[in-house]
Amino acid sequence: MHRRMGLFLYNSNGFMSVIPLCVVNLLCIIYTIHLTYMDVSIIIVNYNTCSLLYGCLKSVYEHTAGVSYEVIVVDNKSNDGSTQMVARDFPQVHLIINEQNIGFGAANNRGLDGAQGKYIFYLNSDTVLLNNAVKMFFDYFEKHRGERLGAIGCNLTGRNAQIIHSSGTFPFFALSLRQVVLLDGELFFLSLLSLFRVRAEIFTKKMSAKNRCQPVYGKVDYVTGADLFLKNDNYARFDERYFLYFEDSTMQFAMKRACLSRMIIDGPQIEHLCGSSAGTDYSLMRKVSYSRIQFEFSRVRFLGDRYGRRSIFVLVVKLLIVAAWCNPLLLKKTHAYILELLSL
Repeated sequence: MHRRMGLFLYNSNGFMSVIPLCVVNLLCIIYTIHLTYMDVSIIIVNYNTCSLLYGCLKSVYEHTAGVSYEVIVVDNKSNDGSTQMVARDFPQVHLIINEQNIGFGAANNRGLDGAQGKYIFYLNSDTVLLNNAVKMFFDYFEKHRGERLGAIGCNLTGRNAQIIHSSGTFPFFALSLRQVVLLDGELFFLSLLSLFRVRAEIFTKKMSAKNRCQPVYGKVDYVTGADLFLKNDNYARFDERYFLYFEDSTMQFAMKRACLSRMIIDGPQIEHLCGSSAGTDYSLMRKVSYSRIQFEFSRVRFLGDRYGRRSIFVLVVKLLIVAAWCNPLLLKKTHAYILELLSL
């Protein structure tokens, strides 16, 4: 005697139901894994970069092949039509719209929360892929998966095809002290130029040539967050206390502690459009723009995490930054941030 239950037939002893139920359940699991498995999740954070984002997405879909991937765009409440453009021109993109600008690291984490890929590729919206970079990163990680590899990136180029900032050294006290002293000197010099009405652009070419980056290959302290490829694991999450800048350094410092290497590899070609101009604007007010102020906040926070908030190292760097911000020509713009910096 047989009784029908759903799609399965079984006898009174129950033996006929066990085998088909196990087989069908197994097939359902395999099918679900097939649907959700992804080699790479590409996560792009956007904030009012509509035209740049379009070029970035276009290059991803034009050049990426031979690897399964998804693209996740996380928008930090843009008002330039970015979200409408993505929905209209790239309907295959998973679009996440935040109710406010929650910062670069936090926005990437929102994308990470829903990412299905075995690997994560954090990509800036102002980048353009020039070749099948995603597949090259994927292949490198797969080939070296037996090694303790934390993150990889490539040598980025600017609009002029010159190598630009692609990796760096962890900004510990000695490096941070030198950089902040140079900041004080630059602001003093630019202030003199402003007082005598001399255009700072006169010195741009000389400074740009002096600061020109050289290609780097192999192990580095950190790979810049503009093109950061890594496993989809606990180390892929950013510290959300860092609103802008140093979130990539903090993430990869944790990798260093876990003896996971960070590498710049040969092969992938990526152009970083805005990155090529960030280091060549020597105007006085550019040195105290909102993003530059956030950079100094994050620098102090990183040093505080490394040495302790009340460390003499942190205090010295804070005082040097405040000294730069107390420049009479800048104080109107910087005074609101001084107490906040000292409280970090």
